[in-house]
Amino acid sequence: MAEAKGNIYSLLNQPEQQRTGEKLTDPPKRSFDETIEEADKLADADIREGQIALAILNAAETGSESVEKLEAASLKLDDVKLRSQVMSLAYFYRSQKLLKEKKIGESRRLAAKVEEPDQRAYLYAQIATESLKQTKNDTEVREMLEDVLQAVAKAPNSEVKARAMLVVVHLYIAIDPNRAVALLGEVVKTINSLESIDLSGDHIRKQIEAKGFGTYRVLQTPGFSPEIVFREMGKLDFDGTLYVASNLSDKSLRALTSLSLAEQCIKDLPPPKAKSNKPAALKP
Repeated sequence: MAEAKGNIYSLLNQPEQQRTGEKLTDPPKRSFDETIEEADKLADADIREGQIALAILNAAETGSESVEKLEAASLKLDDVKLRSQVMSLAYFYRSQKLLKEKKIGESRRLAAKVEEPDQRAYLYAQIATESLKQTKNDTEVREMLEDVLQAVAKAPNSEVKARAMLVVVHLYIAIDPNRAVALLGEVVKTINSLESIDLSGDHIRKQIEAKGFGTYRVLQTPGFSPEIVFREMGKLDFDGTLYVASNLSDKSLRALTSLSLAEQCIKDLPPPKAKSNKPAALKP
């Protein structure tokens, strides 16, 4: 492409080359403040709201601006519902970023502001996972896990809710196996309630729409797959876990979880005894 561009460019005379260069030059990048200020001056309310919302979401995703500045900019959105959706997603992005930086307290503070119960529960579950790595205080982690379950109880059934519950079960395996066994059945009920579910990936799609405006984003939701959780649970209670797996209505998921249990069984088998090449001794 670069070679073709050079060949075409050489065919142009000097004035044409100058005009082409001017048109192909990227416009100067504007700062967040400049973008908000310019958008706020637009006469068309729908376009104004859309540009302000996009600027906030882009800044939240890249982490280029402080949360306080994003909150101040959101006040320029007259559509209260749109403002709530935009800031909820902004808090989700920033909470994940803080968690990657090991700032657990700040991450949890912003996670609490995420309005969607299932997404808030997922963040709590991820924060609990990181907390367990940094502290041996099971009581603190247990309290956080119960916070997740309280948020989950208020949330509609969704893939995000199922992922959050799988994380909770996996963490309880280490600190309270009996609680993990009881919760696994609830996870299966949540999964079975969804017409179609794909827990093999690590992201979900999120859409925000308003009058004359729409944006579609991807939320990263890595976590423990059902196969991993069922395999670990099988070490505690194989028969019970196999029974729970058999209750999964999705045939593919039921097969994957059952195979993960079978795989663990094979690993737990004692190694076969080496056969001796010596001929058997003759009896007198």
